[in-house]
Amino acid sequence: MSSTLPGSLLPAEKIGLAPIVRMTFGVIGRQPVTFLLLPLLVVSLPTIGAQFLLARTLLLPDVMVESSASMMVIGVVAGAGMGLFGMLLHYLLQAMLTYAAVADFNGRRASLGESLGRGVAALLPALGAAILMLAGIVLGIALLVVPGVMLLCIWAVAVPAVVIERTGVFGGLRRSRELTRGNRWRILGLAIFYVAISLALSGIAVAVAYMLVTTELYWMDTLVQGLTSAVSATIGATGSAALYAELRRIQEGASPETLASIFD
Repeated sequence: MSSTLPGSLLPAEKIGLAPIVRMTFGVIGRQPVTFLLLPLLVVSLPTIGAQFLLARTLLLPDVMVESSASMMVIGVVAGAGMGLFGMLLHYLLQAMLTYAAVADFNGRRASLGESLGRGVAALLPALGAAILMLAGIVLGIALLVVPGVMLLCIWAVAVPAVVIERTGVFGGLRRSRELTRGNRWRILGLAIFYVAISLALSGIAVAVAYMLVTTELYWMDTLVQGLTSAVSATIGATGSAALYAELRRIQEGASPETLASIFD
């Protein structure tokens, strides 16, 4: 009697963390100009410029003579504006890098113009999905912590789904729920790995800032923070794209040719 199980009874394949990490850093290594220059141009430099202009504005004499209450309001509004600006840039970058990464996984290079075009086209739905994700995760963490963490795993590839499949906001969330089913604990492990890298990069920036604070090179702190945040954003966005591609391969048997249909 054959011991072979029918295909429907075979245990479902699980994602491997090592292949996804290799995919992530492999595409960065193959296209360092795209995956390291874009974060600097799209996120770091605009953020540094906006911070500089904001600081110059707040230090103007007319602003400095405002009452403490007025200054507090100005500070809150400025902080909220910077936060929104940073979020827009972050998700524009994620959309661009997601498109470029999936293109690379399919053996082609997306030009900067292509990536920028897809990023701009997907920005609003990607941002909408991200806001709903953030609201749900924060609420879940505030209630019992665990629901928030699980929502993070369930919606881990919502933004790539929006960018690649053009699902729209709610479609991206549903698509991510489908694709992550059966692999959410492994996705949590992958998220912890990437968070550890991000924290290590932040630690480097803090250490450099501490060493430079009493020297004439204190201004380099902003540059170092921009560089480390760019690398962190690249790893996060590319890792999410790699996870999406691997989940589609495992859950749906999506071949490179199937994913390549986004470029038609």
